[in-house]
Amino acid sequence: MRYLVLLFYFVSSVCFGQSANYKDNSLSISEVTVPFSPGIVHDVQFKLAEDGRWDLLNYLNGSAGVREVRYGVSGNFCSGYCSTHLEITQGALLLTKSAAFSDDGQTLPTISTNALNTEESWNSLVKLIDFSSFEQLPDRLGCPGCADGPIYFIEIYYEQKYKRIEFGNETDVVEIKAFYEKLKTISDEQTIKFNQAIEKL
Repeated sequence: MRYLVLLFYFVSSVCFGQSANYKDNSLSISEVTVPFSPGIVHDVQFKLAEDGRWDLLNYLNGSAGVREVRYGVSGNFCSGYCSTHLEITQGALLLTKSAAFSDDGQTLPTISTNALNTEESWNSLVKLIDFSSFEQLPDRLGCPGCADGPIYFIEIYYEQKYKRIEFGNETDVVEIKAFYEKLKTISDEQTIKFNQAIEKL
């Protein structure tokens, strides 16, 4: 019961109904009224994080919420594997590396690698997303691709909506700094694993 009290304290705008069950740092509630569309969700699962917050793990409501996040960067006038594309879903990570040509002018194949994504990793990412604010950002920020600079992009698929932004460097996205830094960390980690796998071939 003390965990329910804590949850009311941290998430005061959420109203619970029906039965609730707490086990192994996870709280399951059969029905919850929430202050956003669709209003009521079912079979909701929260998990108590190390920082004392409650992370929303899962709930039943069709395709509501963030469905997929994509992040990438490409370089202008660059040889080798200069284009990185990362697709993130609740259960998977797909990293794709592509190039226009190699140093000797030969065409290089596009290479992709798959990895499992954990609920903890997914939740730590999506809790940083405020889609209504992200949706208000311009489609292009700064000067992506200018002076042979890189072009970064972020795409979010939220419910039935989609938003993509492009930018030239991290100073262009200060409004979503924490979200961008988390995406970059995930991308860097997967790139390291990708490069290690390539070296073993």
